[in-house]
Amino acid sequence: MATELHRLCMQVAPALFADAGPGCLRGACPEGEKSCGRARQVREERRLLLERMEEEKKNDRSGS
Repeated sequence: MATELHRLCMQVAPALFADAGPGCLRGACPEGEKSCGRARQVREERRLLLERMEEEKKNDRSGS
């Protein structure tokens, strides 16, 4: 649900929400011992989301 909310926010105000999300997206996990241990997976999921959004944007512009 959080991913979908982020996706919708990015469509409306990408500059405002570009850095939204967990701290591990921007560097080392700030949670220390309480880390979920999924930083690499979280980064990959965000990368894929941004790629899908870019592809959707291209498709919208081309009328596809």
